[in-house]
Amino acid sequence: MNLSQNLKAALPKEIYHFLKDIGNAAAVQGVRTYLVGGAVRDFLLRGGFTDTDCAVEGNAERLARAFARRTKGRVISHPQFLTCRVELPDGRHVDFAAARKEIYPRSGALPRVSPDTIENDLRRRDFTINAAAIALNPGVFGALIDPHGGAADIRKRLLRVLHDKSFADDPTRILRGLRFAARFGFKLEPKTTKLAANAISSDCFRSISGARLKKELQLIFGEEKRVRIVGQMKDFNIPSALVNGLHFSERLLLPQDKIKEALGTFNIPNSRFRVQGSEFTVPSSEFKINLWVLYISAVLYNSDETTIRSFTHRLAMTKKESIIIHQSTFLSGDIRDMARSDRTRVGDLYFKILPLEREAVFFIYASESSPTARRNFHKCLLKPPSLEITGRDLKAMGFTPSPAFKETLNEVFKLKLEGKVRTREEELKAAKSILESYL
Repeated sequence: MNLSQNLKAALPKEIYHFLKDIGNAAAVQGVRTYLVGGAVRDFLLRGGFTDTDCAVEGNAERLARAFARRTKGRVISHPQFLTCRVELPDGRHVDFAAARKEIYPRSGALPRVSPDTIENDLRRRDFTINAAAIALNPGVFGALIDPHGGAADIRKRLLRVLHDKSFADDPTRILRGLRFAARFGFKLEPKTTKLAANAISSDCFRSISGARLKKELQLIFGEEKRVRIVGQMKDFNIPSALVNGLHFSERLLLPQDKIKEALGTFNIPNSRFRVQGSEFTVPSSEFKINLWVLYISAVLYNSDETTIRSFTHRLAMTKKESIIIHQSTFLSGDIRDMARSDRTRVGDLYFKILPLEREAVFFIYASESSPTARRNFHKCLLKPPSLEITGRDLKAMGFTPSPAFKETLNEVFKLKLEGKVRTREEELKAAKSILESYL
């Protein structure tokens, strides 16, 4: 099947000619190059694509440098992986990789790679929908190479592995498969479902490093349909396969509108937080918020402290990530109870959340449904007023310095936060009354 006319009809003119230019550059260099992976899948599925990934039969770096000269691009080379990226002046990029075969020395290990044909390159892919290629060289431009029936599976909306050892070779493909199935509305075909279940029951994830598992979970929680994926993970008993006794809950997985609402509240005028957020780390002049850590906190919310610690250790979480998760889950119950009470002093709640990481405060606020709690949290989010008095003023009133000074100043601060004192004179009067109560 040749898709040349389909490409010309469906793609913007500049993208179509962009692909032709890649093929022409390959012909000049005496190599063959192919559009592969997600680009082909997305074109067959939706008639377009965003990422341009090319497999090269021959020297990929030489083709990348030749294409960069034609387009005034910049080459970033990774010779150990047989890959190159060309960054173009307009912000686009093209990834070139040598067509290769892979040999897995053991289950879960990273593969050993060596240059090979496009047919063997496609044979190593995870699912049939990602195992097709489109030739870009002149004379064969648009030829679809689909030895594993990926186009048919796309039409049937099925996710199918290429061979029975696929999940044994790389168990992270199970997580990737659930992600693809949710994103595209596909189903795992019956044999693939059985192979995944068998691999999980055989403790396949044991051989995967925490860093690789963490990366896959970051991608999962970056998906719009993350709730569906978590549900599928539970159906396959994946949480308990990662950590014995672990269970995931979707109840506190916040939809995007709740995230945006909470971000808006954090960014109210006079806020002491001022955060920005999206799916992952988003730079802000004052704060970076890692929403994926909060999604992890959400699914772990009903887990016990020991299980949570085992999970953060298994995924090689950073110290800060572990602290955020611990505060958002195990420590948040008492804070929520305090915030939900009409009798709670805002000042007491303020000092309760003051030691928490900002992400933990954001999660507790964003996932809280009680109007009373949200109202109390809202007051705590505002920048607190500064006290005009210090320990020197207390000493000037004739009191002897002691630990009571700190407690007194904190109590006056609470009163000011609650609007019960406003001026320096009122602060001094309140401090005097509090200190006299210690005598």
